[in-house]
Amino acid sequence: MGAGSYPHAETFEIKAPEAKVIQAVMDYKAKHPESVVPLHSLTDYKKDSNDYWYNIYFYLPETNQIVHCWTRPSGKNETTFAIVGINEGLELGNWRRVNSDFGYFENREILKHLEEKFVNPIQQIALQ
Repeated sequence: MGAGSYPHAETFEIKAPEAKVIQAVMDYKAKHPESVVPLHSLTDYKKDSNDYWYNIYFYLPETNQIVHCWTRPSGKNETTFAIVGINEGLELGNWRRVNSDFGYFENREILKHLEEKFVNPIQQIALQ
């Protein structure tokens, strides 16, 4: 990871190739359509083949928040999955970074919730 690039992201290692993890994200969103961000301008993407990160966005309808995550290969059969930040509401520009812009206990609670809601199920799908 480049210096200064997502320095506060919370990372998780998934023992599966990145393509399998990205497919697991798509499968998760198909099974949980409420987690798809209802903005056509905000879709999962990789800028180009030279980009390090595959950016992923989830929607939390119960709190009206958007969660920014990314994946990056960390070996032939391993992928880093990161939680970067949370946007308040559907109007972009209200981002708060995990491990930086929240208090200690609120941050821990948020990360635990997101790990249970997104990371763990996606990991289970990717390992099937």
